[in-house]
Amino acid sequence: MIRRMVNVGSYNYYYYMFPSLPLLLLAFCLATPLLLPPAAAVATTLFDVESSLQETLHVGQPPGERGLSYDEVVVDEDDRRHRDPNKQSFPSSGYSVVLQPRSAVFPTSYPDYRSLTLARLKRDSARAKWIQARLDLAAGRTTMTEEVSSEVTSGAGSGSNEYLALVGIGGAKFHLALDTGSELTWLQCLPCDQCYPQTDPIFVPSQSPTYSPLPCHAGPCPSPTHFSSQCGWNHTCRYTTVYGDTSTSQGDLAKESVTLGGDGSDPLPNITIGCGRNNPGMLAGGPAGIMGLNGGSLSFTTQIGATSFSYCLVDKDDTTHSSTLDFFVAPKVDDVAVVAPLMKTGGFYQIGLVGISVGGAPVTSITGDVIVDSGTVVSQLHGDAYNSVREALVANVNLTSRPQVGPMDTCFDLSGVNITMAVPPVSFQFSNGQELKLPAKNYMTPVDSSGTHCLAFAAATTPYSIIGNVQQQGIRVTYDLAGSVFRFTPGNC
Repeated sequence: MIRRMVNVGSYNYYYYMFPSLPLLLLAFCLATPLLLPPAAAVATTLFDVESSLQETLHVGQPPGERGLSYDEVVVDEDDRRHRDPNKQSFPSSGYSVVLQPRSAVFPTSYPDYRSLTLARLKRDSARAKWIQARLDLAAGRTTMTEEVSSEVTSGAGSGSNEYLALVGIGGAKFHLALDTGSELTWLQCLPCDQCYPQTDPIFVPSQSPTYSPLPCHAGPCPSPTHFSSQCGWNHTCRYTTVYGDTSTSQGDLAKESVTLGGDGSDPLPNITIGCGRNNPGMLAGGPAGIMGLNGGSLSFTTQIGATSFSYCLVDKDDTTHSSTLDFFVAPKVDDVAVVAPLMKTGGFYQIGLVGISVGGAPVTSITGDVIVDSGTVVSQLHGDAYNSVREALVANVNLTSRPQVGPMDTCFDLSGVNITMAVPPVSFQFSNGQELKLPAKNYMTPVDSSGTHCLAFAAATTPYSIIGNVQQQGIRVTYDLAGSVFRFTPGNC
């Protein structure tokens, strides 16, 4: 038996030539020795045989979905053991992605601004429950089975679609929801068993020359941190990311080229993504999928080996401006940033927030975990912290009160009023002694079109606090993963 190697993509595959063919060739050569070609010609003939075999592996399969025959191909286990498919080396010159609020990309379907606000707050409440379920799972308080059966609404479908990154996948561009709490980057694919309506055309893997399903017949599927994967019936890796009984994405894991930046940017090859073919209860009427940026083993940041990433969120209602999501981009020399400790917990990014000041005076200390989340709108404060902030704010204003809106119970009429002059300053204190002063618009948010604004904090219903995206608007937030710090640079969008 003769062992030959064929290189397909980034793997080496071997086939075996059984004695029948070599013996036949030997008999032919012995019978006609004068017709035997020179050695160079023999080598060329063998090369052509290998090429033909490699093409045979792809017969009957559309471009971009070329699989491997389970019976004919054996993966080189030595090559697999010495190759980490989840980590790659990319140039650290920096990549920038256009980042826009949902309102600038997709038309709203709400009759008025108050209805839109209530919908956002409802998604916030659901997302808080999803985050709690994830943290319970990470702490061992629940199992994956319990999380799957729990009444937890999608983290993707519950608020994380407020900001969208324009990303190239397989040569086409898609709007993906920015999510610092999710691991897997996935998008809807055709054919699709159950797909929600989306604005972008649905991705067609067979039309992408760089799409390659992950085979699993000769080795295990990747081991993600915050979702499940297993070998499917067709010997390719399947994934399931479950957010609740009505919010799930299921499909194939694949390698694909991802392009960050505008036309002409070099693609990042062999990024593991999810090709979602069953996505009930997800991102109806909006993004094509999710861009997962948490610290999991298959998150986009981990796969490209990002030492840092940053974003600046423009106002969530701004329909004319955009900003960028940056990877590897060094801060400007003259940037003045507030630095805070960064930790990771349960796939989320935790910040060392220890106190909040109102009107220049400390009013509360913060205990427990504090999560920085791109998908939550209104910040949630655990324990007595919210009541302390609320009482201090009310004591320092002379404004007409307005009724509660959702969980936001501290509302005022600010029509015709200079907000900065009407409310006291609010600041975050961090465990390293630094302080971040918030602009008034980052803690007093409009809730209707008649001038009603509410304090953009709410009492947490979970044993942790969340810093939402209202507090992050207009600030360049850098996740320095190498230095384990956040950097907040105001006005750097």
